[in-house]
Amino acid sequence: MEIIENVYIHIPFCDSKCPYCDFYSITTQDNSIKNKYVSKLLEEIEQYCDIISPNIRSVYIGGGTPNSLDALSLENLLTGLLNQIHLAEGYEFTVEVNPGSVTEEKLKLFKEFGINRLSVGSQTFLKKELKTLGRTHSPQDIFRTFNTARKLGFNNINLDLIFSIPGQTINSLIYTLNKLAELDPEHISAYMLTYYEGTEFYRRSVKKDLIKIVDDIEVEYYDFVKEFLGSKGFEHYELSNFSKKNKMSNHNLNTWNFGAYIGLGTSAHSFYLDSRWFNDNNVKNYIDLKFNKYPNRSTLSLTDKKNEYIMLGLRKTSGISLENYNNFFGNTIDFDFRKKIGKYLENNYLILDESRLYLNPEKINIYNSIVSDILLD
Repeated sequence: MEIIENVYIHIPFCDSKCPYCDFYSITTQDNSIKNKYVSKLLEEIEQYCDIISPNIRSVYIGGGTPNSLDALSLENLLTGLLNQIHLAEGYEFTVEVNPGSVTEEKLKLFKEFGINRLSVGSQTFLKKELKTLGRTHSPQDIFRTFNTARKLGFNNINLDLIFSIPGQTINSLIYTLNKLAELDPEHISAYMLTYYEGTEFYRRSVKKDLIKIVDDIEVEYYDFVKEFLGSKGFEHYELSNFSKKNKMSNHNLNTWNFGAYIGLGTSAHSFYLDSRWFNDNNVKNYIDLKFNKYPNRSTLSLTDKKNEYIMLGLRKTSGISLENYNNFFGNTIDFDFRKKIGKYLENNYLILDESRLYLNPEKINIYNSIVSDILLD
């Protein structure tokens, strides 16, 4: 029976809410709530010990802002977690950090507990753009956090980049890209700003209080980011992700390869065998209520699984292995999707060779429209 080797842990606390963010989080300074939340996280993982591997390949602690937990809560979380799971040889253990609030003390704590990958929410190196994004850190904070992490021995660091920020120009984008290159991280996650429904940015864009950069310019920025990072030795391996050699995000690759994973904490999602389930977005309920194993569970049909396999796999620039698809489903991609993908193969938007199906690199910026059109009914 398949077992889960990849764990996500959600820390839903922030000092302030970024206006573009649609991840579940709350703003609180109440350490008692955070301590209770950590205790519940450790209770929750016990509920799934029957399907979690004794050898974990990847752990990802995200948020929210994981470093918003005080040092004692972080130590309790990491001690309790490592008492319940064993990290496999060659594991990847990532934690997200906010460069404006993470301390050297907490970075040392992460290192002591075996965390070997940091993801730094840098976003941009210009004060004006950071202010637009509602970020509370400065460009100097990014350098401080990065250099401190290097001093402590972290040799696998991701820096986040957001582009197409209102008011951004090609020159300001070039400035930020040069600063990223100057730091020379192992990985860069580069996201086009998205106006998610329910966020402050979405409401402001509807009211025209915030002017979105036009689509054609966004595409130009995306293409420029790809070209620039490629010239600096970063491989573009997924729509929004670039890495140095052998520094891809294993945790995220597992998701894009349709692998099983478990999510712990409020709003966290899980996928195992034919099922998906997720926890509700409510810290108080999470802390107070008795655990319901597999909450909000749904079963994927065969068609659902094939569609998700295609949707996730085409996010990777390497595309989908025909052999892996055949082994997983017992049919070929050509048999299942020929009617859907035929026109895209003819116009060279999709490429099907002897071993894989993948997006034409020149058409990767229209991934969404292609994938939405080829999914099975």
